[in-house]
Amino acid sequence: EWLIGADASRFQHFWEGHDATSTRRNKLILIALSQLGNTTHMVEYEQLVSALGIAVSERDLAQSLNDLSALGVLEHHQASYTVKVNLFARWLHQHYSLNMALKEVL
Repeated sequence: EWLIGADASRFQHFWEGHDATSTRRNKLILIALSQLGNTTHMVEYEQLVSALGIAVSERDLAQSLNDLSALGVLEHHQASYTVKVNLFARWLHQHYSLNMALKEVL
């Protein structure tokens, strides 16, 4: 019940970047991870590249993944990533659609 009523203000610190562009990119990547990983599973780097298409360049994707991992938002194991905080991943999964997020960016 709490997840349904929680708004973005509870979680936005997870995707904050150094500017508006990196913030939007981080949020999109985290949405993709929550959707592709079904909230608990690791997502391969290549799956992210494929899912995000032209919305995020590979260079920007790699940089954002490194930044989010260094900040403790993501768990990184070889070429796979997952959102560390399961509650956050579940909230993203419930509140955002990857297709809708991609349309907003493109």
